Amino acid sequence: MARLWTRMTAIYGHKWSSSFGDAAIIGESLTETAKVWAMGLINVSPQELSEGLNACMRSGESWPPTLPEFIKLCGASDEIPNWNDDDGYLSLGRKIKSLPSVGETMTRYKNRLKQECLSINRKREHPKSELLRID
Repeated sequence: MARLWTRMTAIYGHKWSSSFGDAAIIGESLTETAKVWAMGLINVSPQELSEGLNACMRSGESWPPTLPEFIKLCGASDEIPNWNDDDGYLSLGRKIKSLPSVGETMTRYKNRLKQECLSINRKREHPKSELLRID
């Protein structure tokens, strides 16, 4: 959701922020608005999200779309989650809570980069001064 918020802010500027908030995540939790968007977009594929963002750019609209309008711009199926189904919303909440924190994600990413650098360095025959490092 944070990536979607960033891209929509880039497209619509303050109009997105004033309509939906400055950020999707505060601390390590989704905002209430971001939770509703996440629930609405749960059946939308990454490719469809990309198409929705492209459609926003092509539309020429100066104000951002509402959630139902954005789902249509994505060309997603009409399968919308049942908003009366508390279990569906709670399931989404469990999925979101099970995601790694920003700190955990950065640590994993940094460790992966270190491993890739080590792998590249083993394949190279360069002096130590030219070896790749991630501190």
